Amino acid sequence: MHHVTPWDQPNKRDKSIGRSLPHSMPPPLSVDLKERIVKWYFEDGMTYQDICDQGRVSLGFVSNIIHNFREFNRQVNNPFQCYTGWPSYLNNEDMAFIESTLEANPSIYLDELQKKLEGTQNLYISIATLSRALASANYSRKSLKKISAEWDEELHTVWEVAIAEYSDPNVFVFLDESAVDNKTVQRSHG
Repeated sequence: MHHVTPWDQPNKRDKSIGRSLPHSMPPPLSVDLKERIVKWYFEDGMTYQDICDQGRVSLGFVSNIIHNFREFNRQVNNPFQCYTGWPSYLNNEDMAFIESTLEANPSIYLDELQKKLEGTQNLYISIATLSRALASANYSRKSLKKISAEWDEELHTVWEVAIAEYSDPNVFVFLDESAVDNKTVQRSHG
């Protein structure tokens, strides 16, 4: 008997609708940089290695740009390039839903977002797929901070000025009067 795991389950929608580019690809480098590489090579007479150092790119990247320029009638991009790999399950509508959900609730966890996608968009994806989609949309690991409700910038500035008058740190005695607030015991990284 074959046990079906959540990531083995087929998508509940037709996978041919709304596919976007694979999310595992890094963002492409700008056309401006590619054109500048061509200028450095042909007009300024720089070597491949000098261009690598100047543009902070790899030797292979410089070689490909020069090759494309020569091969494809002075174009820096290969007009016949196609993306390989498995297309994303998430279409633009799904990504818009994810982004609006994150905007409304920035402290949401991946499993909660996964359940919202399943309930609202009728789409089940693994947490790994969701994580890759967020990374490709330039979302990074969240870092949460809770600011005290009693925080007052003006009072803090007045206190700093008053404390600055004392030059000897040995005159201070500090007592810890903090208490536990169960609402702030949340993780700071999600």
